[in-house]
Amino acid sequence: MGRKAAYLKDVLLCVVLVWAVLGLPAWWAGLTHTLADRYTWPEVITGLAAIGVAVAFARPRPLGTMLVTAALWAGSVAVRGDPTVFFPALAVMS
Repeated sequence: MGRKAAYLKDVLLCVVLVWAVLGLPAWWAGLTHTLADRYTWPEVITGLAAIGVAVAFARPRPLGTMLVTAALWAGSVAVRGDPTVFFPALAVMS
């Protein structure tokens, strides 16, 4: 395996792991009532997609990444009144 392929594999693994960790509260909100009222699956999938986009562009576009996660968090607060589910993603991406 070449050096470039090894680097790409490491970056991909990091992105997947960060996305999984930051998306865990969203998964949990879709499955239980512990963090908030149960989120619908379209809300969970939309949140996970937004977190995935933010993680993928975190290094080349940090300001855009922060704005995407801030919009996700603000939308969650405005629509659901719940500041907890997407706050870890906002804190990390800020």
